[in-house]
Amino acid sequence: MKKQILLIDDNPMMGGFLSHMFGKEYNVMWCTTAEEALSWLHKRNLPNLILCDFEMTGMSGLDFVNEIKRTGFYKDIPVIMLSGKSSSEDRIKCLKAGAEDFVVKPFNPTELNIKVANILDKVEA
Repeated sequence: MKKQILLIDDNPMMGGFLSHMFGKEYNVMWCTTAEEALSWLHKRNLPNLILCDFEMTGMSGLDFVNEIKRTGFYKDIPVIMLSGKSSSEDRIKCLKAGAEDFVVKPFNPTELNIKVANILDKVEA
């Protein structure tokens, strides 16, 4: 059975690219807002990993991570944050909130694929 990735990104080009990139190996659910992603999670969907954009319209990626890590039900789902901002302060905030990793855009697709695979291998163990 394929593992499930929840992708949250409000940029159609990035969302489409990541859905295509990971869709060959994983089941990908793409949400364009954090609110939509929370709604999907509340319907008893449990992904193996979440890829989340940092800056989005409405609820930010950081707020989303804070929200899911606060609840016992979702706190163990690993999250990789994606951002066009490379500020150390933003990375630290996300990591403190419980994100597993923080990847700056533009990124090397092979590197991101390896990070995702490594995290999913750990989750499986």
